[in-house]
Amino acid sequence: MHGLLVSQIGHGVERGLLTLVLNPLWIIGCLLMVLERSRAARQERRFFGARVSHVWSPVIRSWLWGIVTGVAMSAVCIAAGVVVTPVEVGVVSALTIILGLIRFRFFSPLYGIGILVLAGVVMGWAGIGHNPGLPKWFAPLTQIHVVSWIALGAAASLAEAMLVFSHRHRRSSPAYVLGKRGRPVGAFLTQWSFFVPVLTLSPGTLPLPHFSFAAAWPFLTGGAVAAGWTLAGMPLFVGISSFSLTTLPTEGAAASARDSLFTGLLLVADAYAVYRLGLGYAIVGVLLLLFAKEWTLWRMRRREGVGEPIYAPVKHGVRVLATSPESIAEEMGLLSREVITHVNQVPVHSSYDLHFAFAQSPAYAKLQVEDDRGELRFVGKPVYSGSRNQLGLILVPDDTTTYHMYESTQTGLFQSLYARVLIREPAPGWADAESAPTLE
Repeated sequence: MHGLLVSQIGHGVERGLLTLVLNPLWIIGCLLMVLERSRAARQERRFFGARVSHVWSPVIRSWLWGIVTGVAMSAVCIAAGVVVTPVEVGVVSALTIILGLIRFRFFSPLYGIGILVLAGVVMGWAGIGHNPGLPKWFAPLTQIHVVSWIALGAAASLAEAMLVFSHRHRRSSPAYVLGKRGRPVGAFLTQWSFFVPVLTLSPGTLPLPHFSFAAAWPFLTGGAVAAGWTLAGMPLFVGISSFSLTTLPTEGAAASARDSLFTGLLLVADAYAVYRLGLGYAIVGVLLLLFAKEWTLWRMRRREGVGEPIYAPVKHGVRVLATSPESIAEEMGLLSREVITHVNQVPVHSSYDLHFAFAQSPAYAKLQVEDDRGELRFVGKPVYSGSRNQLGLILVPDDTTTYHMYESTQTGLFQSLYARVLIREPAPGWADAESAPTLE
C-alpha cells in the first residue's frame, strides 16, 4: 500500500512538472530576470567605467531560493486541497503574458488571477455554467475554482513577502538618477525577482488516498478530485524592482514585504470565507488581487517622492555612494553615505579634488571620513603601483564631470527595464578633466 502511494505521488509530480515545463510563462519570466540584471550591469559600466554587480550569480541564487519556496508553497497548497485545472492555468498564464506586454509589472501573478476570479464570480452569479447551449471548448471555464485561485494568490503574496524580506540586506546596484531639482543624485537600484514554481492538485485519474488522520482531505475542494487526482504546475513570478533615493534599500524592501504579507493573510482569510460562507465574499479577493499590489507600489513611489535624497553631494567633501566588491575601498571599510573630507591631509570638495589628491601621494592613501552621524575617523592603506587602479570607490555625482544617469525611476516587477539613460554635462565653469566619479 505504501509503495503504491509513493508510485502515485511520483506520477502526479511528473505530470505537474510536465505542465510546468510546457508553460511558456516560465521561459519568458526567466528571460526577463536575466535581461534586467544584464542591463543593469551594462549601465554600471557606462555610469562608473566598471561593472559593480554580477549578472548570473544573483539570478541563479534567485532561481534556487524561488524553487525552494515553491516546494514549500506546493506542500501547503496540496495539504489545503487547492485544486486548479490545466485550462485555468493556461488562461492565467495567457492573461499574465498579455498584461505583461502592456506593462512588465503585470507579470505579477495577482493580476491574471484576479481577472480569472472575477470571471468566475460573474459566471457564478449569472448561472452561466448551467446553460446547456454553451460550446464544449468553453465548458471547462464555467466551473472556475474560485476558492483555490484566491488561495493561490495568497501563496504568491506570502512567497513574495518571505523572499523580499529575506533578501533585504543583499547588495543593491548603485546608480545615478536625475533628481527633483534637475541635478543628478546617487541612488540604489534594487532588483529582486524570483521564479516560484507551485504544484497544486488537479482533476485526474489517480485514485484519491484516504488518510485516517484527515478523512475530509482535500479540505477546500474535496469534491473536485473525488473521481481522481493528479498535479498541475503554475509558474509564479514575484519580487520588486525599485530605486532608492530618499530611503535605504533595506527600508523599502521591508515595507514592500510587510504589504505583501498583509495582502497574503487577507487573501487566506477571504478564501476561507468564500469556502464557508459563499461566492459573494470572493469580490473582496478580486479587489485585493487587482489593486493591493498597485496600492503598495503607489505607497513606495510616494515615500520616495516626498523625501529628500540621502545620496546627494555635500560642500565640505565628497560623499561615498558605494564601493566595488573586493576592492581597496571596501577593504578600508568605507561605507555608503560617508563623506571623505581629506586625502593625505589635503581637503577635497569634488571628485576632481579627490583625483588630484591621490595623484600627489600615490603610494599611500590616508582618508579622513565623516559618517552620517557627523563623527570623524581615519582610514588608510598602502596603494601599490599595481593596485592603484583598483580602489573601487564610487562617489555621489557632483558638478565637475560628465555623468550618465537614469532619467526616470519606476517601481514594480521588472520595471527597471523602462528606465531611460541621459548624459549630463559638467556645470558651466568646470572643464571636464576626464575624471570619472569612480576610482576603479
